Amino acid sequence: MAKYGQAKSDSLRDGSGAPLGVTIDPSCSTAGYKVYTNSLTSGTPTVLDIVTDLGRDGTRMTIVNTSTLSTTNFTVEVSYDGTTYGDAITVYPTFVRGFNYFISFKKLRLTKVTTNSTYDILVV
Repeated sequence: MAKYGQAKSDSLRDGSGAPLGVTIDPSCSTAGYKVYTNSLTSGTPTVLDIVTDLGRDGTRMTIVNTSTLSTTNFTVEVSYDGTTYGDAITVYPTFVRGFNYFISFKKLRLTKVTTNSTYDILVV
């Protein structure tokens, strides 16, 4: 888990360890960023509390499913108020998805769909 001031050479990687070309540059935001790297192994959703971790709402994110098996899907739901979540977005293996929001978000909820999944999420 990284927060603030991580070296510019750090980057997100796919399931095989190859760089995805998403470079983490600490100068991109004066308020910092957070990288979440973990796995989803149970049916219980994992909630990422952006406000607690960054000290403010998130405004942009990149989501990477770093799993390599074709059955390792998971969903992401975004909460703008910290309580209510929107529609689930399915994230497929080796899938990279960037989001730029004009409205800030407070939490992300990740849920395993089929088998265990691993992920990297960069939030700015």
